[in-house]
Amino acid sequence: MLWHTHVVIGAVAGIITAPTTGKEMIIATCISSVAALFPDIDAPYSKIGRKWPVASRAVNLFFGHRGVMHSLIGCVAVLFSFKAVLPVSMQYLSRYIGAGYISHILADMLNPAGVPLLWPIKKRFRVPLIRTGSFAEKMLFAVMAIFIFAKIEQIFAF
Repeated sequence: MLWHTHVVIGAVAGIITAPTTGKEMIIATCISSVAALFPDIDAPYSKIGRKWPVASRAVNLFFGHRGVMHSLIGCVAVLFSFKAVLPVSMQYLSRYIGAGYISHILADMLNPAGVPLLWPIKKRFRVPLIRTGSFAEKMLFAVMAIFIFAKIEQIFAF
């Protein structure tokens, strides 16, 4: 999937994960949408890989693209890393990081390449419905964006 599709899917994951509406939902949506880019740190050409090229090249060198970062172990490692650096009063935000991260992995499972969900086991999990950049991905993006705007409208009662 393209980065902007991951962002909107991550935003929807944040909306779904948020326990309330209003400020908390906005926070959840923002954090989850950014966290949805984290698994692609293993791809130097990705949106996040271009922002952090040294980290991206290092992860890619050791694990390749769609390796450990696209697995449950990668998700848990990232969550523990954030929990270790976040102050106790902000650790609840890790649920939104997790929601965004998992949304990326689930979205990539829709691609024919799949993901090594149980890394280091090499089996790739996939439901090959959507090719990157395809019309189906564009439709998924549109549906997710409409959902987000509908929620924003509810929050602000336009």
